[in-house]
Amino acid sequence: MKTGFIQNGNYARFLQAVKAVESRGALESSLLMVTGNPGIGKSKSVERWASDHDALYLRAVTDMKHKFFLEQLVAIAGIDLAAQRDGKGKV
Repeated sequence: MKTGFIQNGNYARFLQAVKAVESRGALESSLLMVTGNPGIGKSKSVERWASDHDALYLRAVTDMKHKFFLEQLVAIAGIDLAAQRDGKGKV
């Protein structure tokens, strides 16, 4: 059973990639795609970084539909859409 997070070389390379994206400017339009073989710590690295930076973490899966992605993002962000709807059901 894994109980901790070890900051290995893969995590260090991930942090270098994050710094490269952050230093390019226009953070609102920045994107970092993390790819690689299964089991090398991609998800755990991003999850740890998100936790350390109070960021939202949403793990994409194969064939994820747009609506499902947005529903998950809203749930993770803790947004209550029902409370924001007008009388016609629109947000």
